[in-house]
Amino acid sequence: MLLGLDHVVIAVRDLPRAAERLQQAMGLTVVPGGEHPGFGTYNAVVRFGTEYLELIAIRDPEEAGSTDRGRALMAFLSRGEGLAGFALDSDDLERDMAEARERGLELEGPFPASRRRPDGRVMTWKTARVPGDPWGRRIPFLIQHDTPMQERQALAPPGGHPMGATGIPLLSVAVADLDALSDRYRRLLGEHPEVVEDVPALPACRARFRVGSFCLELLQPTSSSGGLAEFVRDQGDGLFMVTLGVPNVDEAVQFLRERGTLVGKPTYRRRAPLLDPSQTLGARFQLVETR
Repeated sequence: MLLGLDHVVIAVRDLPRAAERLQQAMGLTVVPGGEHPGFGTYNAVVRFGTEYLELIAIRDPEEAGSTDRGRALMAFLSRGEGLAGFALDSDDLERDMAEARERGLELEGPFPASRRRPDGRVMTWKTARVPGDPWGRRIPFLIQHDTPMQERQALAPPGGHPMGATGIPLLSVAVADLDALSDRYRRLLGEHPEVVEDVPALPACRARFRVGSFCLELLQPTSSSGGLAEFVRDQGDGLFMVTLGVPNVDEAVQFLRERGTLVGKPTYRRRAPLLDPSQTLGARFQLVETR
């Protein structure tokens, strides 16, 4: 069964510097994650519970170049930093793969992987993915951890994050053909979108899916201008924006501005202010109030 969001991947060129920048700009606690043996990468993590942001970088170019994921990551970083993809959490990967295949979606895997933490402990998991999308940029890859959920939840900062961010309730994926990609998501998730609607404020047509308490939306631009249309035109389909939940948007905006972070002003029509991607590793973030 698919449980919800597992993590969001942010590809960066200089991991220590990127971790410092994100911590300063957003008031998020970033901790060293460790190395991925055999893959030539290493990471840092912003944990909210079981879900998290992963900052990932190349540690050993030669080793990374020997894997398709490493080559894809290096190709992505050659164009810039930013949102490289995301993963959904599974408690039975083989079953979820079999059901998606029965619905007509091709998946590769399962693939074993691991991370050696700075304290020497090794965490292991297995993944599955759509061919040609190793980091889940268009369609999420699936992951099943061997580490129990309660143990992973305990890795979150005990006092919470300075900004007060509590989780990632929503991800937005930009698409050129909403019907086509919605069908592939239906085959992956086993559910039709809970809503398909026009959103003039974006402007876009939106299909929203739910996985547990997590929502993901596919956004097809309905205008040739604007950030969404520009993204699709320049980069094609892909993860477009991360929504962070905070207890109070106004307090979070004030906190960020005091740190020198550029952030939009909440308005009556738009209570989800946007952060400046130039300060957040090329990744788009917005804030929403969650209770």
